[in-house]
Amino acid sequence: MKKLFTILNIWRLWPHLLLYMGNKKAIEKDLMRMGYVYDVTNESKTFALLYVLIWNLPFRNVFYYRYKQSFILCLIGKFTLPPMESLEIGGKIGEGLTIYHGNGSVIEPHKIGNNCSIWQQVTIGRKPQPGLEVDKPTIGDNVCIYSGAIVLGNITIGNNAEIGAGAVCIKDVPDNAIVVGNPARIIKIKEESN
Repeated sequence: MKKLFTILNIWRLWPHLLLYMGNKKAIEKDLMRMGYVYDVTNESKTFALLYVLIWNLPFRNVFYYRYKQSFILCLIGKFTLPPMESLEIGGKIGEGLTIYHGNGSVIEPHKIGNNCSIWQQVTIGRKPQPGLEVDKPTIGDNVCIYSGAIVLGNITIGNNAEIGAGAVCIKDVPDNAIVVGNPARIIKIKEESN
């Protein structure tokens, strides 16, 4: 039924198709990660994109973020297929970003690495400090940030780290660490898998 609904709504997606056809590389890693969630991995990448755009609101925001330089087409796309209003995305973000639910999230890092997962009501942003050029977090590769977590200031979150639900992270987190609490504290360092 969802496939039929997707096909019937292709007319709404022409600006999205133009953006995608112009630069497939910009969104393909994000699409591949979302494809596994939506079980569209056996479909063509174009159909998978249309399917996920219709059925996943946070992915729409990621899509518009990736193609923000094409202002007119993005504007038309947002008119025909509106983004999630309660999700803001900015900063420099690597490939393979996955946002689950996304309600009430503000994602404004200095930089996020590849293959990161973010859940709903997460805040990543500034902690203004005089004299600092960068006042936003730098987040490594393969990081998971769970529901309601807050990551603020000029800090570094290491690769493969996990920020627990509701954690308030205002200090650096090393690679492979799991942090929880307010203020966030390390409860475990995961072993590296070879």
